[in-house]
Amino acid sequence: ARQRLCPLSDSRMLSTVWSYFSGAGGGAGADAAAAAAGNGKRNNGGSDVELQITKINWYGRRQERVYRFGPAAVSRVEPGTNRVCESYPYDTLESIELQADGVSVVVGLQTGVKECLLAGTQDLAVQFVRELCGRTGLQPLVHAAAPCSGGAACAGTPACQTPVMVIDNGTDTCKFGLSPFISRGVGPTVINTHATAAPLHALMAPATRPMERGIIVDWDAMERVWRSILQDQASRPVLLSESPANPPACREQTASVMFERFNVPSFFIASQPLLALLESGRSTGLVLEIGAETTYAVPVYSGVQVSYATRGLEVGGSNLTHHLGNLLRVQKGYIPPYDASTQRVLRDIKERLCYVAIDPAEEAITYVGRDYTLPDGTVLTVSDEQFQCPEALFELSRLGAGRAGGVHRLCADACDAILDPDLHGELRRAGVVLAGGGSMFPGLAERLQRELDAIGGDGAAVTVVAPPNRNHSAWIGGLILASLSQYSDAAITRQCYDECGASVVHTKCFCLPPT
Repeated sequence: ARQRLCPLSDSRMLSTVWSYFSGAGGGAGADAAAAAAGNGKRNNGGSDVELQITKINWYGRRQERVYRFGPAAVSRVEPGTNRVCESYPYDTLESIELQADGVSVVVGLQTGVKECLLAGTQDLAVQFVRELCGRTGLQPLVHAAAPCSGGAACAGTPACQTPVMVIDNGTDTCKFGLSPFISRGVGPTVINTHATAAPLHALMAPATRPMERGIIVDWDAMERVWRSILQDQASRPVLLSESPANPPACREQTASVMFERFNVPSFFIASQPLLALLESGRSTGLVLEIGAETTYAVPVYSGVQVSYATRGLEVGGSNLTHHLGNLLRVQKGYIPPYDASTQRVLRDIKERLCYVAIDPAEEAITYVGRDYTLPDGTVLTVSDEQFQCPEALFELSRLGAGRAGGVHRLCADACDAILDPDLHGELRRAGVVLAGGGSMFPGLAERLQRELDAIGGDGAAVTVVAPPNRNHSAWIGGLILASLSQYSDAAITRQCYDECGASVVHTKCFCLPPT
C-alpha cells in the first residue's frame, strides 16, 4: 500500500525498500513474504538470528538494542548479555509495517499497541521485516513515498510541507513527535534541578515540575524541557498544545520563547480540547478532558472554543491515585512510604485494575477481587477499591473538590451555559468526546452516558464518544492539524511575529483552521 508521505531519505533508498516487498524488483524478501502469506501459516522454524538495532527514544536520542529471532518469539535482549528485556511471541503479532523513511519498522500487537523500531540503516530495517515475515507469515504493509515532482499538483500537499514538531504539554507527561511521521516520544514533564539539561526519561530527586494544573509556572524549567525535545530538531516549525484555561500572558510568553530562544520559523498554539476533537473527526462537540490535575468540560463549535461556557475543576488523575492510596490504607492496611516510587506503584494499580462501575450498588455485590504483586514480591488483593477509586469522578466530594455531583454534572453545566438555543441543540446532537489520560478507565463512557441520560430526562439522548487513543488525542490531533495544507497559512511566521509582536498569538491562534 503506497502512501504519499514526506521522505526522510532519498528516493533510491525508498525504491530499494519497495523492491523487496512489491515484487517490482524481485528479491528474497518478496519471495519469502509472498510464500509465507500465500500458505497463511506461521513459519516458526529456522535458526536464531540476532540484529542490532538503533532505536530513537522518546527524547530524540539513539539507543542500541539487540533483537533475537527465536523459533517462537522475537525478543529484545540486553546488549552484551543474554538477559531478555521484552519478548513478542509471533502468535501475538497482528501487523508489520515499513514506514516511508525506509528505516522505521512498526509492529502491531493483538492488544492494540504498536511498537516502533528505528533501525540505523535501511538494510537492517528491511532485514528485520524479512525475518518477521518469514517467521510469522504476515504480509508487510509498506508505506513507500513516491518522489516529489515539484509541480503545481504537489504544492501545498503534506508530502511537500516541512515536518512540524508537535508538542503536547501536560502537567504529568509531555508527548511530542514530527508530523506526518510516526516518530513519537512520551515522558514525564520533570527536570532535575541539579542539571543544566536533564534527560526526561526518569524521575530524579530533587526535581521540579514546570507546570501546575496545566499552566506553566517555572519558565526556566519548561524551556529546558523544550530544549531537550528540540535539541536535535533545530529550526523546525513547532505546534504546541495548551490548557483551555491558559492565561493570555502565558500564551504570549510561550510565543516569545519559541521565536526568541529557539528561533523557530513558524509557531502555532492550540487548546488541547480543540485538538482532541479534531482527532475524533469532529469540529463541533463537548470535550470532557480529564488530565493529571484538572478536568475540563469544553464546548466547541466549528473549531472555536466557547470560553464563557467552559467549566473546570482542579481534580484529575493524580487525585484519583492519591484516593486509591487512601482506600488501600484504610481497607487493606497498606501503608507504604509516601514517595515517588509509591506513587508509581499506585498509579500502575489504578491503570491496570481500576474500572468504572455502571451500577455501583450492584457491582459491590458481584465484583471479583484481583491480585497485584508489589515490587517487594508481596501480593496485594485489590477488592472493591477497583471501582470505588474512579467512582470519585461521579462523587467529587470524595476528593474534597468542594462541589457536589461529578463529571456528568460538569458536562451538563457547560452545555446549559450556552446562551444560543440553536447552538445548545447542536452541541447535544454532536455529543461528548472523552479525552485525557484520566478518561481511560473501562466503563467510563457507558456510565457517563447513563448519567447524562438521567439528567436530560425525556430530551434527546447525548452520545458519548470514547476514542481508543484518547490519552494521546491532543497530540494526535496536533499531528493531523500540522499535516493539513491549511496549516502553513494559519501558523505564525517569523515575519509576522517581528511585525506584530507576541500579541499576534491571540488573533492567529484563537481557533482551528477550516478543514
